[in-house]
Amino acid sequence: MKLLPKSDYGYISEIINNSFHCHNVFVYSVIDHHQPGEIYVNCSSKPTSGLVVHRGGSYYVFGDPSDVSFHSALIAFLKNRSNHGNYFDLYVSSMDWIRLLEQALKGLVVRLTRTIIC
Repeated sequence: MKLLPKSDYGYISEIINNSFHCHNVFVYSVIDHHQPGEIYVNCSSKPTSGLVVHRGGSYYVFGDPSDVSFHSALIAFLKNRSNHGNYFDLYVSSMDWIRLLEQALKGLVVRLTRTIIC
């Protein structure tokens, strides 16, 4: 995972907008520099997937889950307790991410569902 420079945050808006039909406000607040956070991507020059990390403990995984190198780094990041406070909320942009991460994080996370009307 590569840390995206804050000046490039706007470049991932299109990927996020095309990823899912519901959007989390915290994602756009980080992209627009209204809230503190970081964005990690699979490739700095032409990202296709990434992770938005809001300082409050909300994370959003987006884009193409087929990049094995990225999702290995993502899983390592999520498993490393020193990267988080006491907890984190993880939101994903697709069922593919859910399947991938649920298996990789088995026993370490609790899956919660919400009813969302978009």
